[in-house]
Amino acid sequence: MGHGYFGGDRSSRSVLVTHQADVDLAGRLARWSLQLQEFLLRIIHRNGRLHRDADAFSRYPVDAPQELDEQLYCTLAAFSIDTESKSEFQ
Repeated sequence: MGHGYFGGDRSSRSVLVTHQADVDLAGRLARWSLQLQEFLLRIIHRNGRLHRDADAFSRYPVDAPQELDEQLYCTLAAFSIDTESKSEFQ
């Protein structure tokens, strides 16, 4: 069961939900699916109109990418769980 991490995400991308259940993937999608299988993760589709903060990071202006040391690895995970749906993930 990989790292044993449990998390959830409500996404406006219905494609994520579709690919999570699909077993006939190729190329990049197959590699992406294999990497996600390390985690106990549930992705739930949520209509984009219901997301008030859906594009907070995608619309944030950033400078040009900087070169990082090859030894430096960083992971960012952002989750927003409201109190009503928190019980779904327990």
